[in-house]
Amino acid sequence: MPAVRHHFHCEACKGTWIAEAEVEIAVTADCPFCEARDVFAYRSEGKGARHEDPAKIAKRLAAKLRRAAGKAAPAPAEPARIRRAG
Repeated sequence: MPAVRHHFHCEACKGTWIAEAEVEIAVTADCPFCEARDVFAYRSEGKGARHEDPAKIAKRLAAKLRRAAGKAAPAPAEPARIRRAG
């Protein structure tokens, strides 16, 4: 019985698959259908599965894509100010 199941979805070909592992592995894989590189798992379950904030995963992925494209990181935005009516 595997300790961790990673669920993947490839945006390039819309393929989905599950990778099972006895130990915690990296949560990226190559698509077995179209061979796209570095597809991230959208869900992991089981003993030892990490539960990380999806926003942190998205920021890390965006930074990785910017580095790959050779673009600089965007300047931090100021927080929105909310005004009360009346």
